[in-house]
Amino acid sequence: MHAKGQSWWQRWLAPVPAGALAMGLVVGAVVPALWQAEMARQADTELPASYVGVLATALGQPGLVISSLRHGKVVDIKQVTPVPVPPGQVLYLWRIDKAGVVTGLGPLPNGKWTHMTLSEPAEKTFFSAVELAVSLEPAGTQPKTPSQAFVYRGLCGKLWH
Repeated sequence: MHAKGQSWWQRWLAPVPAGALAMGLVVGAVVPALWQAEMARQADTELPASYVGVLATALGQPGLVISSLRHGKVVDIKQVTPVPVPPGQVLYLWRIDKAGVVTGLGPLPNGKWTHMTLSEPAEKTFFSAVELAVSLEPAGTQPKTPSQAFVYRGLCGKLWH
């Protein structure tokens, strides 16, 4: 069966076994690297645990996107459709719970892409929120209730299992 006079190492280095060994080394090196790359790509596509509010203008146009990491204290705000803010007034963010209770969260900076710092983590601030809303309020005040109709309003949801 074996060529007479060949030792075991000569048989292993023959073309077929040597090719199989090389293929095994390549597969053993490449497959784990490809697997790790795929897992990293999938991890990059998952959204982090966060709260997100999508608010419309009073006319039903896309208005604001508000988001914060679940345990974060910074809220990111993207103003899709700006509303005019008269001098002496600010946009003021409100949380609305399932019973309809409205709680003031604070003034929003005006701009296309801004940030707001929460006094408590988002988990505590937004846990009971089913909606978020924004009204125009006098600058420098901390109103207990909105003084006028909301200029933005929409649902607030959590993004995690």
